[in-house]
Amino acid sequence: MRVTATGGRQVTNVVLKDTYKMIFADIDGTIISDDCVITPRTRDAIRYVREKNIPVILVSARPPASIHPVQAMMGYEAPMICFSGALVRDGAGHTLFESVIDAGICDALYRLVRESGLKIVCNTFAGDDWQSENPDYHWIRFEEKHIQLKAGGNFRRDGLPAAHKFQCVGEGDQVAAVEKLIHEHFPELQAGTSIPQFLEIQAADASKVKAIRFLEAYYDIDPAETLAFGDGPVDLEMLKHAGLGVAMGNAAEAVKAAADMVTADNNHDGIADILCML
Repeated sequence: MRVTATGGRQVTNVVLKDTYKMIFADIDGTIISDDCVITPRTRDAIRYVREKNIPVILVSARPPASIHPVQAMMGYEAPMICFSGALVRDGAGHTLFESVIDAGICDALYRLVRESGLKIVCNTFAGDDWQSENPDYHWIRFEEKHIQLKAGGNFRRDGLPAAHKFQCVGEGDQVAAVEKLIHEHFPELQAGTSIPQFLEIQAADASKVKAIRFLEAYYDIDPAETLAFGDGPVDLEMLKHAGLGVAMGNAAEAVKAAADMVTADNNHDGIADILCML
């Protein structure tokens, strides 16, 4: 069944089954508006499914401390999938699953970047701890504002800790060059840009779907009983895995084409339009 939202507001002539037991939702461009808020109608819809004992699990590249404010807007804390699947925490903040880059590999990554001579600022993310080589760099300030988390300045240039994410930040040409180096020297890692100035590096087995599968097994839920919302290419695998994959109206065309349904955009309560039919 493929259905498209009409009038920018609601999906029409659709009856959804009432057997969904878990909902997964991306954050940016999906559950929050472009103003970085959850609209009142979407918040009411989340409350409605919560009263039906259907949890809404946030799935994001963000660290945990950056997801908590979004959960606060939702009105409750549920399990969360952080760092695009490298860390799963329950509603009480306990780690249920993680996939990390070993400390030795983080050290080797840093040496490779510095020996390259490229103008790159290195960062490590381990749980809620974000350490930056240069917290005053303007792109770091940009990221702080976006994820609502402050970078620390205690970056260790020798003896780096294991990390859920190693990040290289710089201008686009510099980031493209360092990405090529990392693919050549560390084929066992996955590396890709979120925007041209940010290269995100993680363990090869970190993925949104692997984390979702973990939660499905943990709570004994069949994938057919899940519903997922997303807007970006990184959400494609998640939407295809879910029992019902819903693309936002603002999603990339490839995402819309692969989804089971397309709803209104993130500024016009696209998630609420679907949740209110459950």
